[in-house]
Amino acid sequence: MDDPEVDHGLAYNALGKIDILRSPFYEPDGEYDESVEDYINRILYYLAETIDLQKPKTPWLISVTHHRLHHRLLLHQLRSSAPSS
Repeated sequence: MDDPEVDHGLAYNALGKIDILRSPFYEPDGEYDESVEDYINRILYYLAETIDLQKPKTPWLISVTHHRLHHRLLLHQLRSSAPSS
């Protein structure tokens, strides 16, 4: 279990990476953050560094048009080969 006192308010996921959404460090704290600007100034550097560390190491390619195009072509072929009534 994570210990916020030892881990400086950072929670970790099952892979051992910082879980930004569960980490108390990233929650606004009225004791230190008197304004939104103070809050942003407190977390921005660490948030950017954490996101940078957790970026995928290889580029992602997400393609959905090929699948949809294939579906459309198949549907067109079925319609054109169907006997007309």
